[in-house]
Amino acid sequence: MPNIYKEIYELIKKGNKEEAKKRLEKLEITSHNEISIQMLQNYIKEQEYLSSLTEEQLDEYNKILETGHRLYKERKNQEALDVYRVGEFLYNTPIFKYYIGKMYYKMHDYNTALQYLNEYANTGSDKMPKAYLYLYKISQCLKLSDELDMLDQLDRLNGDFHPDFKLRTDEIKKIKNRH
Repeated sequence: MPNIYKEIYELIKKGNKEEAKKRLEKLEITSHNEISIQMLQNYIKEQEYLSSLTEEQLDEYNKILETGHRLYKERKNQEALDVYRVGEFLYNTPIFKYYIGKMYYKMHDYNTALQYLNEYANTGSDKMPKAYLYLYKISQCLKLSDELDMLDQLDRLNGDFHPDFKLRTDEIKKIKNRH
């Protein structure tokens, strides 16, 4: 992120959202900076929402995030997912979509992960680079899944049509194990 974007990010982080908005308005939107500007605008919205919460609500919000993070570190992905879903229900902030998508990814439910991470990519802020990385990984996993499905079909066909088409089962297993 060039310095101007980092400066704006730091302004938002320090609570100076109005100055950050003024600086963002002066930027010309191009295909190269569109995502960075969107991310900063989303970060402002997120911070405005969080500053509208009562102290009690903010404590609960942070506790939900901390609990989800702890459960994730303990490799209790389903429990972490459940906690993040409660956070999404109570607060409906984009960050919960990111963590829900991440949990689905970790649990190999790539289609659901894709849905949540795409939503976050459109509305999220500081986790956006990681969300795009997960989206890329998911695309690779789905591509691999399609390839493995084709290998399974090939295995089932295994020589039914023409003897030259036959692959030995152990060769198919080797290909699958590489993936």
